[in-house]
Amino acid sequence: MRRRQRPAVTTYHRLREAPDTAAVTTQARAAFVTAHPDLKLQPLVVVIAAYNEADNIGAVLDEVPLQIADVPVSLLVIDDGSTDDTTPVAERHGALVCTLRANRGHGVALRLGYRIAREGGAQYIATLDGDGQWDPADLPAMVKLLESADADFVIGSRQLGQTENTEALLRNTGVRFFATVVSWLTGTQLTDTSSGLRLMRAGLTGTVTQTQPQYQTSELLIGALLQGYRVAEVPTVMRRRLSGTSRKGHNVAYGLRYARVIAHTFVRERRAARSMPAVRPVADSEPAPRPGS
Repeated sequence: MRRRQRPAVTTYHRLREAPDTAAVTTQARAAFVTAHPDLKLQPLVVVIAAYNEADNIGAVLDEVPLQIADVPVSLLVIDDGSTDDTTPVAERHGALVCTLRANRGHGVALRLGYRIAREGGAQYIATLDGDGQWDPADLPAMVKLLESADADFVIGSRQLGQTENTEALLRNTGVRFFATVVSWLTGTQLTDTSSGLRLMRAGLTGTVTQTQPQYQTSELLIGALLQGYRVAEVPTVMRRRLSGTSRKGHNVAYGLRYARVIAHTFVRERRAARSMPAVRPVADSEPAPRPGS
């Protein structure tokens, strides 16, 4: 059978949101609320931001069980302006889907997913990528850490586990380097600051300032640490993409942008910390939401 030609991919990589981002996300959320009035989500919502992943998203969703460590699960896909069939494929495989009319960045899509999850009553939010690189089989150990109140934010670390794509030597070196930098800045020992496999208390996503349209993993992590949230890591295996190629762009350019986000976030959060009392959040007492979340 002749393989369907994939559409041209234009991914938003800038460090600041596009001027129309608020309008795009507001429209998408309004359409989602209209399609799903009085929505009540399960305690654990798996949020997947996907862009042109029609060939992969179905298999990714099929791997996620209905319960993880005895916690019921809802699947939520944020289609970040795909030009293929990502939305209908995700819906056929059991996910709720909120679709943006234009690609506005992975971070923008995730923040919209976090908001929908919180408004739907989620207690926990997990993230996976739409390309199949992260294995949901690693989520039960992560859920148990939150359920036992031993952590507020859990990262699946490929450095504690392994990376199947041994050709990505430069990127793996970057992962180790940035983990060392963030560990030094925050005083918390970390091995992987850019993993797409994460689990957190839902309220955390509403209290930590998030502004990055694309390079959002370190922003959320640094903000959480400097606000006193407890972060833990578990081993995971980063698999090869099911199909297609990475949307992250050139390794050097990605690394430079990632470094800028780390520096900017650290300075911003340190300034914010000086203006408010240092109170460590706990499971049943979340801080009030901050602007930009």
